[in-house]
Amino acid sequence: FAILAVVLLIVSILPILQVSFYDRATGDDYNNGAIARQTFIQTRSLLKTLIAVIVQVKSIWESYQGTWFSDFLFALQPEVFSLKAYWITAWIALILTISSVSYFMHIILVDVMGWHKEEFIIVDCSVLVLMLQFVQSPRSALFWYTGMVHYVVPLALALFSMGCFIRYVIGKKVKYIIVSSILMTFLGGMSYLSAFMAPLF
Repeated sequence: FAILAVVLLIVSILPILQVSFYDRATGDDYNNGAIARQTFIQTRSLLKTLIAVIVQVKSIWESYQGTWFSDFLFALQPEVFSLKAYWITAWIALILTISSVSYFMHIILVDVMGWHKEEFIIVDCSVLVLMLQFVQSPRSALFWYTGMVHYVVPLALALFSMGCFIRYVIGKKVKYIIVSSILMTFLGGMSYLSAFMAPLF
């Protein structure tokens, strides 16, 4: 059953990966990445592009809202560096979703509750299939970079930080609370919903 669950997850992901190669920037992607794209085309320097993005983020933070980490990632949308790179959006969304959900569920089910790994795999893969196939807006969660950054990245940061916090509580290893605090700092500069959810947890 564990093997079947993994196969089901892989099969459910294949259409998403296939469609990803037809993905292109749209909407806010152009506005968010305009300064970085212009800087990169003119200078071909990653460092100068990052500096331009930091200046842009500082301006937004001081004049509009405090989502500094979201704005930083928004500005680095894939087409800033190549008009053929946008396909990576869905891949990033899948990697973050699968890794963060699996990490958190492994801690809860295996480390805390003592489940066997086969049982964890069945439940984990089932949850992931449901999350990926019944996501309310596949466009925003998987194929639109700005949406993916604003919703999937904060979810992943929240799950990783909560998982690290649980590991700290279990083992009292300081490294976990340090990592959790760093992740929470980045989370504080992103989606407000996830930024509230993780500390409340």
